[in-house]
Amino acid sequence: MSPSRFSAGDTVRRKSQPDAVGVIRGSGYLEEASGEWIYRVQFGNAMRGVAHTELETLPDHTDAWDDIRAGVFASAEAFRTMMTFERLRRPPSPIAASFGSAKAAFYPFQFKPLLKFLENPRKRLLIADDVGLGKTIEAAYIIRELKSRMSLDRVLLVVPSRLRTKWKTEMERRFGEQFDIVSGPRVAALRKKMETHRDVEHFHWIVSIESARSEAVAQFLEDLQPPIDIVVVDEAHRMRNPETLQHRLGKALSACAENMVLLTATPVQTDLDNLYRLLNILDDSEFQDPTLFADQMAANRPIVRATGAIRSNPPAIEDALGALEEMRENPYTRPLTESRYFSSLLDRCRRAQDLHRDELVALQRDVNELSLTGNIISRTRKTEVIPDRTLRAATVNRVRYTPAEQAFYDSVADLCRVMRPDLSGWGRALAALQAFRATASCIPAAARRFREKLAQGQAIIDGISTDFDDDHESVADT
Repeated sequence: MSPSRFSAGDTVRRKSQPDAVGVIRGSGYLEEASGEWIYRVQFGNAMRGVAHTELETLPDHTDAWDDIRAGVFASAEAFRTMMTFERLRRPPSPIAASFGSAKAAFYPFQFKPLLKFLENPRKRLLIADDVGLGKTIEAAYIIRELKSRMSLDRVLLVVPSRLRTKWKTEMERRFGEQFDIVSGPRVAALRKKMETHRDVEHFHWIVSIESARSEAVAQFLEDLQPPIDIVVVDEAHRMRNPETLQHRLGKALSACAENMVLLTATPVQTDLDNLYRLLNILDDSEFQDPTLFADQMAANRPIVRATGAIRSNPPAIEDALGALEEMRENPYTRPLTESRYFSSLLDRCRRAQDLHRDELVALQRDVNELSLTGNIISRTRKTEVIPDRTLRAATVNRVRYTPAEQAFYDSVADLCRVMRPDLSGWGRALAALQAFRATASCIPAAARRFREKLAQGQAIIDGISTDFDDDHESVADT
């Protein structure tokens, strides 16, 4: 006879996973192999068979802290979510205004930039998350939090032209914030009001980088420095080159802004000078000397190596421990090694062989928090927050060219060598890359494209592409 403890429709939870709440769907049945009564329980959209000894009735008033005090723990993911929620709900310093203010799914990692921003005394931050993790939402949380603390009379979002409408729609739909899309000349027109000793009007504007990177806008910002409560720049890597108007615009905006956030999906570790230029825009008092910055980054390399060693498969534990021990030898990082937090990281590294994948990811993230630029850079990788994401496996498919195809491909290579992209700017390098991509995609189409765009390449293309146009039309379908 089935135990009478549970009936169809009862709300229950797993004893070992109290965050897994489900509903009994039918009476139990006896499983002969185990001798236990099994109940069909619906957890969300999934139906599971669970032994009655693993279930308990959901308490009328559940409190996660009561469960913890009683020694009942949920999953690590649920615990991290709860801790983030509690820090947002009852934080050391109030940050609750942004919590729950968006019509968006709750992801704890999207509050990480907000916490770092509030801890930065100059209220400057570079958000360098991987693509697709919601940098727009993260910047909006910062705006909402600031709005609860001060009067945000002047807010300026500087974004690529193609993203203006997206930003306007997202801010309105998800946060109820109204922004006007304006042109660079509209921004520069504020000069007349300031020159006649009138206050700058209140505004919530979105302006494109392409429109704002003009001499008139930069000169106005440099000369009069209109007060702006917060400036957010999307795709800020466009401002990294100090010889461009974009960089000049970034420096001028920083001088005007009380708060500033730069967004970029470009990995910040690829070029030290590029990273320095962006941080110099944010805070030229802290990052004023490229030589000193290089010394700081040299001191930071053991942290990077330790992170990479933990990330490797299998984890290179000895390499990670050796890199962390190197931190004791550098005056920039030696103070970090004297904390209990550092000792706990060493202990976790020594036990890394016994850790699960999610625990290794957490260890990697915690080691990375030792970074000397951690107070001004917020970087989240998909590997840290989406452990069950779809993995892409790169494979090499070798294709055997016909003599004519090989001759055409070699001709493109010869043309790119003539262009010398290695000695030119990024524009020519991109053109060479596009030429190879077009050739790999469809040789007849590439030949026609080259005829139109590369008059100087006509001699190379003639004699080869004609045969493809006439005799290999099927290649165009591949």
